[in-house]
Amino acid sequence: MMTRYLITIFLSLAVCPAIAQDCACKANLQFLIDKVEKNYIGFPDKVTAANNKQYHALTDSLLLVADTATMPVCLRLLQQWTGFFHDKHLVVVVNRGGKHPLLDTYFPKTPLPPVAAPSFKILNDQTCLLTIPSARLQFKGIIDSLLALHKERLNKTPHFIIDLRENKGGSTICFDSLLPYLYTNPIISEGATVLATEENIRNLYDVTDYPNISDSMKAVFRKEAAALRAHLGTAYQLWNNDTIRMNQVFPYPQKVSLIINQNVGSSTEMFVLKARQSKKVQLFGTHTAGAVDYSDVVPYKMPCTLFALGIPSSRTLRMPAEVIDNIGIAPGVEIPESCTDWVQYVMEHR
Repeated sequence: MMTRYLITIFLSLAVCPAIAQDCACKANLQFLIDKVEKNYIGFPDKVTAANNKQYHALTDSLLLVADTATMPVCLRLLQQWTGFFHDKHLVVVVNRGGKHPLLDTYFPKTPLPPVAAPSFKILNDQTCLLTIPSARLQFKGIIDSLLALHKERLNKTPHFIIDLRENKGGSTICFDSLLPYLYTNPIISEGATVLATEENIRNLYDVTDYPNISDSMKAVFRKEAAALRAHLGTAYQLWNNDTIRMNQVFPYPQKVSLIINQNVGSSTEMFVLKARQSKKVQLFGTHTAGAVDYSDVVPYKMPCTLFALGIPSSRTLRMPAEVIDNIGIAPGVEIPESCTDWVQYVMEHR
């Protein structure tokens, strides 16, 4: 079982405050450059002979500007540099967990609307709807409870709609209890290689103090970290392709419709990749975000605790046969822009 299929690290939780700080912008940009060039598994894919000059020109120009950049400008410079790679998992963000004394001065907090919890609705005697707007680990219990509560209904309902719109990811274990309802045949989960640098291992693969993780899984994490250390300095195939097999195919639901859009990403895309292999499943909507080829984001504490850095350490074995990076997963049925009620559209589709 893959570590990445268990939990997603949130940078604001993983980055500890520092006592001494260096908030000179150039020092932080240079730190960013050094860490990404050394620890980002996608670097050889993203910086090629065709764009090498462009990469170095951008880097040199930003280092010059960084000499005099204020903190808000510095954040834009850091994000402009990471933007070269077009990887939604390679990020520099404001570190609200870093407790910098000038955090609110430089980056006043804008209240965000709360993330809606998963919900279940019986639309008619033929159709049920499960809406999952987030795969944060805190919602796993709610999803499991909803499926348990409505088990009898699902076992006689022909059409099950799962609305994943705006679900940017979180933890793939949130979707585990859904798999029996869509399963028709063995499901392939692609393996991955991991860039085995000491910093990647120490900052992510050595970590075992996740909430709600069993002792047996902690042992798996320790075993994975040891395997990576044995192959230090290489892109090591830590996980092989895995096949999910179940003992039965449920007669109901007879068809499962997944609604996706451009904001479906990360671990939610991993679920979509599994689900689309089922003969029951049809994908509706638009292309997903395309943020799943480079995963297992490693948190890095930057010199200035105003900022937090995340660097993907793993690369899917699905590439190069299928590339989803910045392309997304295509729906089987594209919902037209003019449509205002996507659920109704799915219900009426034949």
